[in-house]
Amino acid sequence: RIGIMKPKESEEKSFSEYAEKIHMKHELAYNNYKMTPYDGIIDLFRVNFRLYYLDDPEYLGWRPYTTKGIVIHEIDGDHKTFLIPPHDGGLAIALKDTLNQRISSPKKIG
Repeated sequence: RIGIMKPKESEEKSFSEYAEKIHMKHELAYNNYKMTPYDGIIDLFRVNFRLYYLDDPEYLGWRPYTTKGIVIHEIDGDHKTFLIPPHDGGLAIALKDTLNQRISSPKKIG
C-alpha cells in the first residue's frame, strides 16, 4: 500500500509478455516440421458445425497421414466453441470412450 511491494500482475497481462515468443516458436515449428504418415489409426474429432470452407470436409486433410485409416468422431459445436461448455463435456466423453476402445482393441477403419 505504501509502494514497498509490487502489485500483482493479472494473468492476462503476464501471459501477454510471452505471446510473441509463443507465436515465434509456433511459426518456427510450423515452417520446419514435415509430417510423415503415422502407422496407425487416427481418431479425428471433428466438429459438426464448420465456420469455414475446407477442401476435404470429410477427413479435414488428415487422410495422407495415416496408413491404417481414420475414425471420425463428431463433436458438438464449432472450432471456437467445442472446448467450452456446453460442448466440452461431449468432447471429454468422446475422448474417454475412444481411449478405452484403443486400449482394449484397436480397430482398422478404411
